[in-house]
Amino acid sequence: MRIALVGPTYPLRGGIAHYNARLRQALDAAGHRVRLYGMTRQYPSLLFPGKRQDDVSEDPIRALAEPVVDSMGPVSWAQCYDKIRRFRPDGVAFQWWHPFFAPSFGTLARLVRSSGAQPIFICHNVRPHEATRIDDALLRYAYGGVDRFLVHAEEERERLNRLLAPRSLKVQVAPHPVYDVFEATGESREAARAGLGLTAPHQLLFFGYVRHYKGLDILLDALGGIDLDFELTVAGECYEDADAYRDQIQRLGLSGRVRFLDRYVSNEEVPRLFRAADVCVLPYRHATQSGIVQVAYALDTPVIVTRVGGIPEVVADGVSGLLVPPEDSGALAEAVRRYFSEQLRDRLVDGVRTQRAALGWNRIVEGLEALVAS
Repeated sequence: MRIALVGPTYPLRGGIAHYNARLRQALDAAGHRVRLYGMTRQYPSLLFPGKRQDDVSEDPIRALAEPVVDSMGPVSWAQCYDKIRRFRPDGVAFQWWHPFFAPSFGTLARLVRSSGAQPIFICHNVRPHEATRIDDALLRYAYGGVDRFLVHAEEERERLNRLLAPRSLKVQVAPHPVYDVFEATGESREAARAGLGLTAPHQLLFFGYVRHYKGLDILLDALGGIDLDFELTVAGECYEDADAYRDQIQRLGLSGRVRFLDRYVSNEEVPRLFRAADVCVLPYRHATQSGIVQVAYALDTPVIVTRVGGIPEVVADGVSGLLVPPEDSGALAEAVRRYFSEQLRDRLVDGVRTQRAALGWNRIVEGLEALVAS
């Protein structure tokens, strides 16, 4: 098949850029002819909550791509469509995660459809975590030109069908693949901890950018009541008031036990952070799924995560991680205590490896093939 991909990729940073690059590699390996049309601009600076949008990693995750789409530039949308039209793909897969991209991707999808190719949205979020009426209006436009979707959880399929009822949709469900772009190094746990300046016997990791729905404040509350010799590393840029978390840390008596890296974490730092950790804790208030679980799995790290969205579809409770109710700091504290008191790590690592084997990129490729052929 001839398949075009549209969305962020290097030199832009972030999980979806990594996903797009890795998907291109998987499609290439499956024998398809692929073109990847990247973005020259993702967000205007005034709307981006972080410090910078480009990837400054020394070892970036690359794939052959042609940057062309400016999210704010209609001329670039026409240029991208012209390139797609000349490629003559059977299907065009858009990375979809936020209504901000409705004007650009929604317009491109309509143009693609008018040319006879199948537009497909790979939905990382069917609906945003903190949606507004404006978001819903933008979603109606974006989804109006598309009837083929790939989602990463059954719950997301149900949400999509409710949102677009009574339309008839073609939806494939394939779990978010493991981010095998991150590979464990031969570094020992002790060396990783020494390199990070960590000394406590129990090490927890909160990974990814910090926003309210991620529940860092709930984790801090939980840890404030735990009588363990632990350290927590918060590795991710804060997209809101970081001082509120620092004040909470001080108020709970956690100063010196929480290491707050308020910045984007480069690719080469990721394996060491997970190698040093006993467990990755993801206390989401709500979520669709989590690419961070797949990073943890790739690096042999069990998770303690809330039972929200599609996460229970990829985290087997007591097998590859522990599941707790959302917004329940007491239950989260008990899960952390249990993890260490019952010495669950080795058993759960075995479960992580079993689960990881079922989360390959072949399932995404097969889902796209089915949508293009339908």
